[in-house]
Amino acid sequence: TAESYVTLQQQLTPENQALLDDLRQIDTQRANLFFGEPVEGQVELVASLEARAEVLQNQLARASAVFRTETQPVTLEAVQQQIPADGALVELVRYEPFDPSGAGTLGAPRYAAYVLFPSGEIRSVDLGDAAAMDAQIFTFLDALRDPRSNIQPIARALDAQLMQPIRALTGDATHLLLSPDAALNLIPFAALMDESNSYLLERYTFTYLTSGRDLLRMNRGLEPGQGPVIVANPDYGATELAAASRGTPSQGNAVLSAQRSTDFSSLSAFGSLPGTETEAAAILPLLPNATLWDGNEATEAVIKQVQAPSILHLATHGFFLQDQDCLAVPGDTRTASIDVISTMQTDCVPTPRNMENPLLRSGLVFAGVNQRASFADDDDDGVLTAQEVTRMHLFGTQLVVLSACETGLGNVVNGDGVYGLRRAFVLAGAESQLMSLWKVDDLGTSDLMQGYYERLMDGAGRSQALRDIQLELQSTGAYGHPYYWAGFIASGNWRAMEGGE
Repeated sequence: TAESYVTLQQQLTPENQALLDDLRQIDTQRANLFFGEPVEGQVELVASLEARAEVLQNQLARASAVFRTETQPVTLEAVQQQIPADGALVELVRYEPFDPSGAGTLGAPRYAAYVLFPSGEIRSVDLGDAAAMDAQIFTFLDALRDPRSNIQPIARALDAQLMQPIRALTGDATHLLLSPDAALNLIPFAALMDESNSYLLERYTFTYLTSGRDLLRMNRGLEPGQGPVIVANPDYGATELAAASRGTPSQGNAVLSAQRSTDFSSLSAFGSLPGTETEAAAILPLLPNATLWDGNEATEAVIKQVQAPSILHLATHGFFLQDQDCLAVPGDTRTASIDVISTMQTDCVPTPRNMENPLLRSGLVFAGVNQRASFADDDDDGVLTAQEVTRMHLFGTQLVVLSACETGLGNVVNGDGVYGLRRAFVLAGAESQLMSLWKVDDLGTSDLMQGYYERLMDGAGRSQALRDIQLELQSTGAYGHPYYWAGFIASGNWRAMEGGE
C-alpha cells in the first residue's frame, strides 16, 4: 500500500531504498500491462517482471525486518495466530447497506461487528442504525467529560445497543482487541455498563487497534535507539527557544515542515500545563536513563530529532481541527479548538464539511506555539502535525504516551479508521500507545501515570497495567466517576515491555 511504501522509505538504507524504488516501478509496469492495451509478448514480459520482483523482494526481506512485516500477506490465518488465547478481535464497521432489488441504491448507514477468535471462527452481528448509535455516543461523551453527571443510565443505554449484542458472540473472551470505526473511535468502551450495572472495565481488558493488520506489526524485534524521553510543560509563549533544542530535522520532516492546515489560524492560544511538571517528576525516577525536556526546551525540533526512544512520553496539548458542522442546533457556535468534539448539545447532527488531509488537522503543540507567527523557521513553529509524526523514526519505540488534551481523537473517516495521532504513531513505528481522550485534572493524571509506569516496570502487560490502575482509581470514592479513570486508552501491542522486571 502507499502507507507501507512511505513507512519503508523512511526506515531503509539508501541502498535498500533504491531496491524499493525498483520494486515499485515494476509494480507500476505490471499494473499497466494488466489494465492497459495488450502488447506483443505480454505473457513473457509479465513473467520477466514477476521474476525480477521476486528477486528484489527476497533481497529486501533478508535486509529489513520492517520490509518483512509491511509486505507480508494479510491472511485470516496470520491475524488469528496473533490473537491471545483469552481474547477475540472485534472489528466494528459503519456501512451503507446495498439494495439487492436491482435499484442500485444504498440504505441509511448502519453499524456491524465481526468477531474473530484464535481458532479462526468468525461471528457477526448487525448493530442497527448508525444515526441512532451516533446520537447516543455523543450523549455518552458529554457525560464522560462532566464528573458531576449521572453517567450510569447513559452508559447502560449505549451498552445495550452496542456491546450487549457483541457479548452474545464473544463467549468467555476476557481480552477484547477493538478496531472501531467512525464515531466509535471516540469512546472508551471500559466506561460502558453491562446488565448487572458494572463497568466493562471490571469484565474485560481492552486493547485498541487501528485495524486488524496492526496485529501483524507486533513482532518486529527491533531494539530502541535511545533511552526514555519525557516532554512536559512546554512554554507555549516562549519567544526564544533553547539553542540546544534547535537542530536540523530529518530529510523526511523537512519535506513536510511547512504544511499546515488552512484552518490552523482559528485555534486560540494554548494555556500552560504546570501540572505536567508534577506528572514528569512522578515518573522520572521510574524510568532509568530518561531525558526530560520542559519549558522552552520542549520544542517541536527536539521531538523530530528523537531516534526510537524506548518510551516517548509527551505531556502537552493536542489539537483536532473540527471537520464537522452541527445541523439544526440553534445558536451553536462551535469552532476549531482543542476540544471541539465535546458539546453539551446532544441533538447535534454531525455533517462533514472539510475534505482536507486529516493528518494535517490533528497533532501536538510545543514551546513557542503561541508566538509561531514571529518565527521565521517553519520547521520549529511549535506545531507537530500527525503527518509530521508519520515521518518520525520510532521503529524500536515500545511505548508512546500522550498525556495531553484529547490526543486520542482524530478525524473520523468511515471505513478507514482514525487518521489522527493513533494512526500516525503506528506508521512511525511505535509498538504501542497510551492516549488520552480528554483532559483530566492534574492530580488524577499524575496518580494514574505513576501507577501505570510502576506496573509496567514490574513486568505487567501494557494494556493490563492500564486496566489495573484504572480499577484501583475506580474503586476509590474520589475517582469513582469514569471522567477520572476512563480518559486513557491503550492501543497496539498489549504485551509486557522489554526490560520490565
